[in-house]
Amino acid sequence: MSCFHRIVFACLIISSTLARAEVVSESLVFLKEDGREYVLQRAMRTNNPQYDFYVDKQVGQNDFLYIDPNDYLWDDSQPRVNRLHFSVGSFVVMYPGRFGEQVSVDEKGVYTFKSWDGQKQANGHFGMWNMPGSFDRFVYAWMLPDNLELIDYHSNREGEWVRRNNSLSFFAKDVNDVTITIRYREKDSDHDGVVDRLDRCPDTPSHHAVDDRGCEPDRDHDGVIDRADQCPDTPALARADARGCEIDTDGDGVPDRLDRCAMTPVGGVVDAIGCELDSDNDGVIDRLDQCPKTMKDAYVDRRGCELDFDGDAVVNSRDLCPHSDETAKVDVRGCELDGDKDGVVDSRDRCPTTPEGHKVDSQGCQLDGDHDGVADSMDECLTTPAGAKVDETGCELDSDRDGVPNHADLCPDTGMGVDVDRTGCKKAAPIVLKGVHFHTGSARLTDESGQILDAVATSLAAHPELRLEVAGHTDSQGGERSNLRLSQARAESVRRYLVAHGVPASMLTAMGYGESQPVADNATADGRALNRRVELKRLD
Repeated sequence: MSCFHRIVFACLIISSTLARAEVVSESLVFLKEDGREYVLQRAMRTNNPQYDFYVDKQVGQNDFLYIDPNDYLWDDSQPRVNRLHFSVGSFVVMYPGRFGEQVSVDEKGVYTFKSWDGQKQANGHFGMWNMPGSFDRFVYAWMLPDNLELIDYHSNREGEWVRRNNSLSFFAKDVNDVTITIRYREKDSDHDGVVDRLDRCPDTPSHHAVDDRGCEPDRDHDGVIDRADQCPDTPALARADARGCEIDTDGDGVPDRLDRCAMTPVGGVVDAIGCELDSDNDGVIDRLDQCPKTMKDAYVDRRGCELDFDGDAVVNSRDLCPHSDETAKVDVRGCELDGDKDGVVDSRDRCPTTPEGHKVDSQGCQLDGDHDGVADSMDECLTTPAGAKVDETGCELDSDRDGVPNHADLCPDTGMGVDVDRTGCKKAAPIVLKGVHFHTGSARLTDESGQILDAVATSLAAHPELRLEVAGHTDSQGGERSNLRLSQARAESVRRYLVAHGVPASMLTAMGYGESQPVADNATADGRALNRRVELKRLD
């Protein structure tokens, strides 16, 4: 049986009557910044068949951060402790806690941790102990956060202490009843009595008074500490110089905090806000104003005289359009002419003869809502799809005059009078993809075929509701089975091309029919050429 002191350490009982087995104990304490809270990783490695691991009652099953192995039993029925039962001899657990009586803090802020409370068990054991024999290997380590520093440490048993960075480890062999004392404190790098964790001014010179933030006092909050402040009562938010006194950059007797004209020339007469006088409020100070009685709100030049800002020969005080172009013709109000009265002045009007009453864009030209090149006022088809070619009335072209515009026509050369469906192709008839050819004996498309399939893909985009079969056919030359495989491969090749160029895959299936459905006599070269074809069949 082995036992570690409560809270940080938990008790372990070997639930076996076998002879003593090797025991390796590892405890890793991850201390937190407050010097009391921690996370404990506890590991035991033995060849025993099972272990019972006991923790204080306040440690519940949900408090554990890690348990290995995960096959364990939890027992909280006992009044003083909770128990983890493992059916193997080795385990690792991790859980958080907080030091109580184990850690004390003196008036100098030194923390002292003791692993034993000085009370021996009824069996005579104390501190960290194991039964029925000693720990074969004992490892005990603390990891301190950066704000804490070690002072000293010792144990009652011989072992090896190792310090690395801000960690401390103790290694021992064949020991029992181990007690350990560790002292540490929070860092105070500038020795001002405020620990680094709370110190906003970590480089305060030695022996100077500081506030609870670790900074030297600055009663008027002007950025100059009282020790160096020659004007210790500077008003709040006022800018101060290195002496702590309010800044008056231009030396006009008005501090910058109140000075709205902080660069007044030396000797200038200023008002209460530090600005030189401007009697007519035209923005030119009296000292420089050659026209000291300018009309109220008039635009003036740097001499203080009224100006014509846009150079249209109408002074600003009478100019209703003070930003006219210099080369533009204006009326007596100073506004540019608009010959066609479309709301766009002549200097910016690219269509200066727009008929009266028509809406125009910012350039003075009639609106073309569907961007087909035909103005809305003359456009009989106002919602032509983008990119579609139109006639002079603004309506889409229908070259074969079958009622289906070219952009959506899968059969753009249907003859006059043919009864077509919404694809522009003869009703119920397969759509032969004329010009789609393959390299001899393969399913690889020729370069010319790509141009034809690109147009097909564009037309199919206008019919997302269609469901089509890409049907492949061959002539009768070659074996029937090989022709069937070749036709299937060619149909799939066309389907892949169309899908890759924007046709939804759900629209298309592929089927090869080999030589089984000829449309011409295979005895002639012309007939065989007609039989080698790819068609689109409507499935809906």
